[in-house]
Amino acid sequence: MTGKASGTGLKTALRAGLAARQRGDRQAAERIFREILGTHPGQPDALNLLGVLMAECGRPEDAVDLLTAAAAARPQSDTIPLNLAQALLAANRAGEAASILHALSAAQKPDIRVQHLLAGTLLADRRPREAAAIARRALKSRPHDPELLTLLGDALVQSDRPADALPHYEAAIAAMPTNASIYNNLGTALEKLGRLTEAAAAFEQALRRAPHHTGARTNLGTVRLRLGEADAADAEFDRVLNREPHNQRAIAYRFIARQEAGAMRPEEARAHLAPLIHEEFLSCPDSFRSLTDFNATLAAELYAHPARRQDVSGTATTGGFDALRLFDHNAPALNAFEGRLRSALDRHIAGLHHEAGHPFLGRQARAWTLDVWATFLKSGGYQFPHIHPSGWISGVYYVQVPAAVSSASADQEGWIEFNRPDESFDYTFQPEVLLKQPRAGLLLLFPSYAYHRTIPFESGTDRISIAFDVKPAR
Repeated sequence: MTGKASGTGLKTALRAGLAARQRGDRQAAERIFREILGTHPGQPDALNLLGVLMAECGRPEDAVDLLTAAAAARPQSDTIPLNLAQALLAANRAGEAASILHALSAAQKPDIRVQHLLAGTLLADRRPREAAAIARRALKSRPHDPELLTLLGDALVQSDRPADALPHYEAAIAAMPTNASIYNNLGTALEKLGRLTEAAAAFEQALRRAPHHTGARTNLGTVRLRLGEADAADAEFDRVLNREPHNQRAIAYRFIARQEAGAMRPEEARAHLAPLIHEEFLSCPDSFRSLTDFNATLAAELYAHPARRQDVSGTATTGGFDALRLFDHNAPALNAFEGRLRSALDRHIAGLHHEAGHPFLGRQARAWTLDVWATFLKSGGYQFPHIHPSGWISGVYYVQVPAAVSSASADQEGWIEFNRPDESFDYTFQPEVLLKQPRAGLLLLFPSYAYHRTIPFESGTDRISIAFDVKPAR
């Protein structure tokens, strides 16, 4: 049945599913909604509620499929597109989410929920000027709206204008002085300006209002570290990890703090990471003559990918471009690569030895999702040291490697280097690094908290790699 929900039995079942979700029994709620869809295929309420549930369970792509079907079954709804936009945002598909929200904004009277979500979505899509324009326009009718003021501040920070953001954060705090997140964002702007003592005070204000705000506590730890207070920073990161044991930022930063405090030697940090980096060559898919043929076809598909973009501002890449959501596009080599990659990840995860309390091996995942993108580096291009905060296992597959990179080179042009933290932490120790030489067909897997960078290289050929994050489903 499609169309409006009708029938006492259907309404009773929907209420039962809602009740199970509200009491936190997600498995029961999912079972009920799927049973409804088994007897009422395409029922929009069940599709919508199951989609929202999948988003809450950390399965955003499943949520997108369900909510897309719900929106098609009930095109007059305003609520379902909002839910779909939020699921797309969670699936790192901010551009598609923004398109839906723009359409909603144009089709109805200005709805403040839509304006809030649209500005935030544009920020997630690295479009701060557009986000600022949306916020400024909405502020004309709601000049004291704290969320709009905060979003405008966030847009200015993302546009490298942290000083201009400060008055908007201060106005937002005046309108909502109990909101911890505004103080946290204010602290971030102050830190970017190098006003570290003031930034620490802002993060402390956030924590007075929300002691379990792990973002503010992690940020406070980074400022303590930059102020030369490594022991205090270590304590803040420990507090974060006591609450969120798999917080990748806190894990990575704690390694820096402990080395800076002298509680860990740099060679110990290197020894921790070395056995956790996995290397293997993927076998050639059956439909290709050779691995060389496969990689050449894969490279051509990546250059032609519809999600390729030239603007990589706000990412770790300098001197290159990228392509997002690779597996959304149907192409022979990409499809074959996805199968090989998922098989390799299944084997790797199954072979991990669980070790309680370990920052990497202490985590287990019965189900997981993948974020996958391609990076194209041109001559002189590189990636600065970074981690992948939203992942558990991260990795890279090398599709095309210039001769300058694949040949033995004393300066390791284009190699990937692990264990050198971002210099913005102002650490004084000398890190012990690990270097890996890219070769076409090589797959590297490593903990998402591991700092890594790409060394610049000179070549007339692009260096093409496919990067990915494995994210355990909640």
